[in-house]
Amino acid sequence: PGTLDWTQSNYTGPYWRIYWNDAGGAFVKVAGQELELGPGKIAVLTPNTVYSTRTVSGSRHFYVHFSVEKPYADMAPKLYALTDRRLLALAKSLMWQLDFESSLSTKTLLKVRIYLCEALLTLPSGDIPDEKSLDARIARSLELLAAHPKLSNHKLAAALGMSHTSFCSLFLREMGKSPQAYSRRARLDQACVMLHFGDKPIKQVAADVGFYDRYHFSRSFRAEFGLSPARFRKQAVAFQRMKAE
Repeated sequence: PGTLDWTQSNYTGPYWRIYWNDAGGAFVKVAGQELELGPGKIAVLTPNTVYSTRTVSGSRHFYVHFSVEKPYADMAPKLYALTDRRLLALAKSLMWQLDFESSLSTKTLLKVRIYLCEALLTLPSGDIPDEKSLDARIARSLELLAAHPKLSNHKLAAALGMSHTSFCSLFLREMGKSPQAYSRRARLDQACVMLHFGDKPIKQVAADVGFYDRYHFSRSFRAEFGLSPARFRKQAVAFQRMKAE
């Protein structure tokens, strides 16, 4: 929690966000829809939702950034306003409890997880994608890409005992994008987390996620997220400073 003075423009990230404020005066906007935060509603943003924020008065702000597995990980970008009374009570209780803890106790961490699970259960069932069984060969290729992001399509196909053409066709059908596009996006998602929560120089982040240099990394990052790595980090750091004050 922290006192909110919140200004971000066209921000995004590969993880969920959930916000609750103890008073009005702060707004989050997604695709023309603007929602005022306050004690009677909780804002939830799915991964990769592009949003902007503004404030007209100060308030106390309780937020969690988190990731979950499929099928929730595949939900379309969207802003939800939740008004479930139990969920609101949990948010208020957690805000006040965290004021008295310098670090999360095991019990409090469990309460946070319950809060997040309750929020996910409140979302419309029709918005949650159907789970499907992934082809075992593609599942293995994802493991290989996670361990070796620069593996070529030819090497991936050979490791699976498939022809290059058959592998690429199957991957596209199962994942909706090519192996290299999938790998690039996964690496950029990893970079988002590193830029937001770490302090490594951008050049080092680029190298850590498998880009040859900062220029190519910045160009790919901007093409995917609409802002440069430096701008992404600047907005994240500004928010971290705000909540610490």
